[in-house]
Amino acid sequence: MATTLAVRPALAVFLAAIAFTNRQAVAAQPEQIPTVVVHVTDYAHVSARQLETSQRIAGRVFAKIGVPVVWVDGNGAEGGCDGAVHLDMVILTPAMTARGNAPPGALGRAARESKRAAVYYERIMDYAARTRGDLDQVLALALAHELGHLLLPAYSHTKRGLMRAVRTDRIVEMPNLLPTQAATIRMMLIVEAARIRSCVL
Repeated sequence: MATTLAVRPALAVFLAAIAFTNRQAVAAQPEQIPTVVVHVTDYAHVSARQLETSQRIAGRVFAKIGVPVVWVDGNGAEGGCDGAVHLDMVILTPAMTARGNAPPGALGRAARESKRAAVYYERIMDYAARTRGDLDQVLALALAHELGHLLLPAYSHTKRGLMRAVRTDRIVEMPNLLPTQAATIRMMLIVEAARIRSCVL
């Protein structure tokens, strides 16, 4: 009996030490940010070279904040339960843009609830020509901006940076997300990752 009483406190201390060590190990591991898979449907028939270039440029904006972005063809609904965040991006023709009652001057739109965004390719071409900007960069800006809306809360426009609401400048390089927006995107994706894990499990 005495032996049993002597062992219990020692065992309790041992188990507490293990629990503390495990908590430290979990805390030391960074939360996993899921890959964002953007499914692109190109009704405007953008050249393969230009689309690939613009997607690569747009993806770098998110890579800078630790968010991996992959661009694929097809529909996001077909993405399944694979641990990634699946979103849709549609490149519209002039007729489709007109039917959608696009606001004047807008280069795209996004609906966070439906995980779907669209860009207006003819307007993007017009903007690049009018400002003597690089078309690849302007398309990349439109893609990245609308993707930003899909990853941020509503009303996420800012006075500067990628999420600036109105632009009239010549686009020669990609603007970045503001630090607060970068932190918000990472946090929201971590929350989404927890939901995705339950789906996978």
